[in-house]
Amino acid sequence: MNEELEFFDHDVTANVTTLLTKYPKTKDDDMFLVATYYYKYYPNLAKRSALDFIKAMAEGRLVSSDLITRTRRKLQEHNPELRGTKWKERHQKQSEVKSDLRKVDQFRNSI
Repeated sequence: MNEELEFFDHDVTANVTTLLTKYPKTKDDDMFLVATYYYKYYPNLAKRSALDFIKAMAEGRLVSSDLITRTRRKLQEHNPELRGTKWKERHQKQSEVKSDLRKVDQFRNSI
C-alpha cells in the first residue's frame, strides 16, 4: 500500500477500493458511495429501522462518512483507474482556477 495511505483504516481503504471498482457511480457520487458502503458493510443494520441506524451513527458504531469520502479522494489521487469523470473535469480546470486566484491575489496586493 502507498505510504501516504497508511494512516487510513486498512479495512475502510479495502472496502472503498472494492466499491469504486465494482460500482462506477461511486467514483463521482459521494452520497451514493456512503450509502452503498453502509448497505454493503453493515447489512444487518441496513435492514433495521432508520432510528436504529441513526443511533448506531450517533454512538460511533459506524465508519464516518468523512472517512469514507476522504479515503475515496486519497485513493483516486494515487490510482487513476479509480477516478471518475468528475475528477478529470475538476483537474482539467485546476490551472484556470489557480490563474484566477493569482489575479485576485495580485489585485488585493495592489490595493
